[in-house]
Amino acid sequence: MTIEESTDLLAAIRRRYLQLAPIRSYAHLLQMYLSSSSTPCADTFERVSLAQQFLMKAVIDASESMVNRPPRSYTSKFVKRIIEIIEELNRTATLGGESQDIAVEDALMERFCALTLSHEAANGNMDNEVDDRDVVRKYELPPDKSSNGPSYQTIALTEDFGMTRDGTTGLRSWTGGIALSEYLATWQRRSATLSAQPNVAGKSVLELGAGCGLLALTCAALGAKRVVATDTTRVVSRLRKNVEMNLESSLHNGGSKMPVTEVAILNWGEAIPPTLVGHNDAIDLILATDVIFDPTLISPLVVTLDSIIQCGAEAFIVSTVRNSATYERFLDGTRERGLIVEVVKEFSDWWKDRERKGHEGQWWYCEEGTSDLEMIRIGKDVSSLGTS
Repeated sequence: MTIEESTDLLAAIRRRYLQLAPIRSYAHLLQMYLSSSSTPCADTFERVSLAQQFLMKAVIDASESMVNRPPRSYTSKFVKRIIEIIEELNRTATLGGESQDIAVEDALMERFCALTLSHEAANGNMDNEVDDRDVVRKYELPPDKSSNGPSYQTIALTEDFGMTRDGTTGLRSWTGGIALSEYLATWQRRSATLSAQPNVAGKSVLELGAGCGLLALTCAALGAKRVVATDTTRVVSRLRKNVEMNLESSLHNGGSKMPVTEVAILNWGEAIPPTLVGHNDAIDLILATDVIFDPTLISPLVVTLDSIIQCGAEAFIVSTVRNSATYERFLDGTRERGLIVEVVKEFSDWWKDRERKGHEGQWWYCEEGTSDLEMIRIGKDVSSLGTS
């Protein structure tokens, strides 16, 4: 493994750690880093020692100074996994005839003991990686390589680890939202061209079913002119707090001010407020993810999409196709209103390539078992597609 590959691998581990991804989902990255990390020394024992120090400094210590650091239970499980990997390396070395054990760094072991004792004193439960229902996940954006782009780099979101809460699924980030946010961030910040659609830079964007706000805040960080994050009454309180938290964080950290993200209640099927689609604040793009799952919501969703599209916008929707009948019902509903629908092959190709490349192609963690992910583009007519 080259030094550059080792650095990229450490960064991938850090991103998943801050995102509070299940540690099992990236334990293989820890294994790879500890056993193959490239450092300025050839000795195996010194190399693993340095790798532990890098993990402590770049991942654990760096996060400790952050506002809303990872839960101690999560950090404890993370450190424990590192120790288990080192123990496994020692067992492998013994079987191979090696006599010298690889030592766990004193600082790492001391941190593990302190975390374990403090957590047990607090609630006596070390079984779960995350005990609290509400936790703050951090999503690090790719570095902005342009000279005049925004310097805001991390989105922090209070999320719920449960599937549902208070009768809604909108209190956590789901696969489609994470995937589209990653798609936009990696293509617009890392690609030599801006061929990927939709291009949000300089556009007025409205998100339907914004949930915790990851996609809306990503669009703001990527230079959207205006971002309106909408959801139901039960969700907008959390959404608004997340938007405010990120605005305060960008100013506190000395970064450029994140463009203001508006938060509004929008119940599908009801009249669209004039302030959202008026001439002076016209919406260019509608974005939505993980919204096609409840058959009873299909009709009002189509009505809302049609109302905004008729004002000149076009829509991009990313969905995990869980139920083909529900998905087809949505497509039929849009076509019945005379709207043109096309699959965005570029996104499908990117998603498949991402899955194939493993951690090298995956910026953030997405839940496993979500191969059926598709983006569709909806407009008034053929001429409206391809202009964004």
